[in-house]
Amino acid sequence: DPDQFTKLYEESVRAIKNLPADTVMGVAPHSLRAVGREDLLATSLLSKDGPVHMHLAEQLAEVDEVRESWGKRPTEWLLENADVNANWCLIHCTQMEEHETLELAKTGAVAGLCPITESSLGDGIFDGVRYLNAGGVIGVGSDSNIRISLSEELRTLEYSQRLRDNSRAA
Repeated sequence: DPDQFTKLYEESVRAIKNLPADTVMGVAPHSLRAVGREDLLATSLLSKDGPVHMHLAEQLAEVDEVRESWGKRPTEWLLENADVNANWCLIHCTQMEEHETLELAKTGAVAGLCPITESSLGDGIFDGVRYLNAGGVIGVGSDSNIRISLSEELRTLEYSQRLRDNSRAA
């Protein structure tokens, strides 16, 4: 429950005090599907200046479920209700509309991409060209560990952009 999580978070902050200076504590509410509204906002405030890691707009089913439950698409709801900034790393973001992509880029949040996972699961294609052209920041990594290879993640990202946009070099 939220009180237990707060206690765990505070104990963890105390536990890392003697670690190197670049050690930071963050929070990782999985997604809007996995937490309640109040819990998400309270959890993100716990982190203060630390990172907030969360999956966002990953699947079509998620977008539909959040729209039905929360009254907005996931990215729209988050941008209207949370202080999304450069401390946030939002994973996947494959199901965003153009306006959401542009608005998220303005926040300074990192779009954490896992192109091999996203293509393997058929989750969709992140609009990297638009996001980067709008000043957005990306990070690339692995989510499912079916293949751990940064060069293949980047190649998959590049190829997905080319295929989506019918371009030779995205």
